[in-house]
Amino acid sequence: MKRIFRIIISIILILSLVACGSLPTKEIISKSQETSVEETTKGTTEETTEETTEEITKETTEETTKETTKVATNVELDEITTVRTQYKEVSFEVPEGWEMKEFGVFTYWLKDAVEDYPFLMLNIADGIEYFDENSWLEYAEGVGTNEYTLLRTDNHDVALLEFESIQGTENIATSIAAIYLNNKICSFGMSHDISEDYSLLFEKIVDSIEIDELKTNIDVDYNEEAFEAMK
Repeated sequence: MKRIFRIIISIILILSLVACGSLPTKEIISKSQETSVEETTKGTTEETTEETTEEITKETTEETTKETTKVATNVELDEITTVRTQYKEVSFEVPEGWEMKEFGVFTYWLKDAVEDYPFLMLNIADGIEYFDENSWLEYAEGVGTNEYTLLRTDNHDVALLEFESIQGTENIATSIAAIYLNNKICSFGMSHDISEDYSLLFEKIVDSIEIDELKTNIDVDYNEEAFEAMK
């Protein structure tokens, strides 16, 4: 399932310049002179239009650049109430009020029923008997990046990935925490518009993960080390 959040950001520049040349009123002008006047007027109009267009386009581009280079707005944790939810053998915190939907092998928690982003995603893949560092690289490339942070314990691996992609007209940031444990991979992902920063919320969600086989939380310090390594 691939849903695309349609927020249309458009800049419309309408430029209408009309330059009029006036003919002498008490003078007989020949056909050739009329042509000359028309060509001169046309040339002047085109030059004026081009110069003005360049000037406005330059200003618009500068303003647009300033807008797009703004720092992403951080979503503070105190603005979001989370509740614990259980899905199969995994429990974790999700923002209160986010709607759960299942699409094939993926389960989503959507902030808005109409808009596509932000959302949380969970996928549990069973029957994976062997998973080494090369396998993690293939996993990373499969989701859209070739960089990841891998941390290992005696009984499970945790890989953290961050990347950006273009979905329709939107720049989307995605974070994934994938846990390999007992021949299965539990992948937790979060996607949101790049103009918003949900990193604190995602860290909180990852820190809250409990898997039945572990009978304990994924160690908080362990995850903080991983997230710090990604910065």
